[in-house]
Amino acid sequence: MKAEIEKELVKDPENKFHLCSLEALDLFTECCDYLMNKLENDLDNYSEERKKRFRQLLIVYKFALNVQIFHQAMQLFLLYATMASVINYGRMDDVLGEYLQHDLDSGVITYEQAKRYVKNLWTMIENKRTTVNGRVIVGGRGRRNPKAADTFTRIALEVCHECRYVEPQFTLRLYEDTPQDIFDKAMECLADGATYPTLYNDAVHVPGLMNCMHVNEKEAEQYAPFGCGEMNLVGMTVGTPNSVINLSKTLNIAMNAGVDPFDNVYKAGEHKVRPIEELNTFEELFEEFGKLTDYYVDLCVDAQINSYKNLNAEVSFLYNSILMDNCIERGKALLDGGAKYLGGCCEIFGNINCSDSLYAIKKLVFDDKKYTLKEVNDAVVNKGQ
Repeated sequence: MKAEIEKELVKDPENKFHLCSLEALDLFTECCDYLMNKLENDLDNYSEERKKRFRQLLIVYKFALNVQIFHQAMQLFLLYATMASVINYGRMDDVLGEYLQHDLDSGVITYEQAKRYVKNLWTMIENKRTTVNGRVIVGGRGRRNPKAADTFTRIALEVCHECRYVEPQFTLRLYEDTPQDIFDKAMECLADGATYPTLYNDAVHVPGLMNCMHVNEKEAEQYAPFGCGEMNLVGMTVGTPNSVINLSKTLNIAMNAGVDPFDNVYKAGEHKVRPIEELNTFEELFEEFGKLTDYYVDLCVDAQINSYKNLNAEVSFLYNSILMDNCIERGKALLDGGAKYLGGCCEIFGNINCSDSLYAIKKLVFDDKKYTLKEVNDAVVNKGQ
């Protein structure tokens, strides 16, 4: 990484992003050295068995910048993620699978040793207790080496079955080439009461993301849900949920001409909402609801833009930026024009309650004519009987 950055610095020796990135990587190696020295100094305090195990860890630290084996790759991954304050971990089978497959094929480690390593990693992620994060994704289209990645997936599924942790949020992407034994193991985990894996269907999500993100198929294949399930593309996007809409509340406000019955405050800004007395058809009601929703979505867009602008003014997220696909080439941090796609994410709640409410209104008010729209609204706001 340092060589790649230094190559770009030749073109622009004063590029602040490149210069700071080199300093960040130097700091990372200093932290590795600190951990190595601390472990060496503490060896005398442990039993012979633990000394032997910790000496193996020292080998990992000493060769962390020349990763060759699965254990080294896993340690380097966790150290870097910790320095970057990462709490969602992406396509881990794609990152670690080839190292694991190499070690198993060459006899460096046994299957059970590899499983123990992964279980330790799961435990460390669990101990962070971010509760709604800790995403680890395996499976799906677009991996470099599906065979090696699936080897990691099989071990991770066994660990998932045994651990029953809150984190990591272990996520399995299913696609047309998912091996049958992996699918069966996932079903066994869920049948036995394990929380994970959560299941995502590439046949649905890849074309869906091509449509809503306006990206090509190869890019969409790199999707990685994070946190509560928001979508990013590995190495290409940032899209945090910085705004929220409750559709049931929006309908409630639309039914009251822009006033929120909860506090009797008008909450549609300059947008004017027609009173329900002027709405003679369901289509007119739905149109007013749609216009108010569009108004709130526009506010969410403004909030997202301002959020990125203010974050970029304060923080460059160097460790994250260094690993993004385009940041080093462009010489910019991820929120400063480095990321290929700067997406946004608005969390929407109350979807099903809202759709049920709209259906009930359509049937009872406009189809069956059992109630008037005002009678329904008065009942909702506790004004009627």
